[in-house]
Amino acid sequence: MSIKANAAISGSCGDNLNWILDDDGTLTISGKGTMTNYDEMSIPFYPFQNNADIKKIIIGDSVTSIGSGAFTNTNKSFIIKGYSGSYAETYAKRKLITFEAIGTTQQITTTATTTNKLTTTTTTEMPYSITTSYENRLEIVKLPDKTEFSIGEMYDLSGGLVRYKVINHCYDNGGYVVVKESENIEMISEDLDLTTDYNPNIKGKYTINLQYKKPYYYNEYSMPKASFCVNVVSSAVATIKTTTSASTAATTTTSTTTNIGEENELSLSETEIFIKAGEKHPLKANQSNLTYKSSNEDIAVVSNKGIITGISKGTVVITVINQFKDTASITVNVVEPNYGDTNCDNDVDISDAVLIMQSLSNPSKYNLTDLAKVNADCCNVGDGVTNADALAIQKYKLSLITELPEKK
Repeated sequence: MSIKANAAISGSCGDNLNWILDDDGTLTISGKGTMTNYDEMSIPFYPFQNNADIKKIIIGDSVTSIGSGAFTNTNKSFIIKGYSGSYAETYAKRKLITFEAIGTTQQITTTATTTNKLTTTTTTEMPYSITTSYENRLEIVKLPDKTEFSIGEMYDLSGGLVRYKVINHCYDNGGYVVVKESENIEMISEDLDLTTDYNPNIKGKYTINLQYKKPYYYNEYSMPKASFCVNVVSSAVATIKTTTSASTAATTTTSTTTNIGEENELSLSETEIFIKAGEKHPLKANQSNLTYKSSNEDIAVVSNKGIITGISKGTVVITVINQFKDTASITVNVVEPNYGDTNCDNDVDISDAVLIMQSLSNPSKYNLTDLAKVNADCCNVGDGVTNADALAIQKYKLSLITELPEKK
């Protein structure tokens, strides 16, 4: 289908070059000739510098050069496809961007007429147009850490990664394709829908289907999907050897097969956790096909994948229910951190910094509780407990900073 760019802002970037950044994040550079040779110190603030709005970059076929540092600070992840011999190919190769040819450069039609040694050359250029089609893809970057499970064991997608791509086929006179690519997405992310026929109680191969819920280009007939298989394998075989008689030295060997997990009661790996408002925490159960319920969604909510999100201060019970109506529960404490109070004694002092360093050097001996970890994360909140947190406490006690958490 054809899309006409809806320009949000525009400007010039050379004597005969102009740029347009539309509302969809497409930066189009058009005109003829060379771009101003921007370096990192002279890149104009908008649209080229530190601009996360730019999702695609279209370079017209009459553009003959791009500034050496034009897109240095722009968030980008794209491939260029175009006609062999066009500047799109030259630029892509110089910048080590993947280039795929879709044809040869379209030629300009030139006619020449000679009369009495007077030569007149007429050049006819093809009109500028953009034709765009979109393709959605969801690609598996890394399978989960585990893809084989014992009977009765719930599947676990931890460690699995996917990546969403939208390929925008843009053809101007020098035609090429720009690819928009997301960062890696964890398979447990709420941005993905999951469906499966997985049954932990029956040996076999099962398909895990993932679907990205927020495609850049929405088309109900081509929602990006990816699938992979996991296996439920035979239960363990216990072999028992017994000697029936000392005089005959006869040995009878009996093999007993036990279906691990068939008689297991529904259970969770944790019974109580401490989280902050806005923090997410995945539940781990020993069964699948579960439903989840929060006793107070004003304090914490839980998704259909078992991801708990803290909302406001308080205590709530999350109940997990299997297909047989068996239940298990976990107590969730949503807390307001007392930043720096690692030992949870309602005071912040050097002993809290010491405890952080001890826990990092010898975690088996100095194991922090969940609440202690929440309080200890007092520098660059959200990156976990690090030596920077211990340093922040010392700086706070020396009045080098006035409050915790420290922000960098």
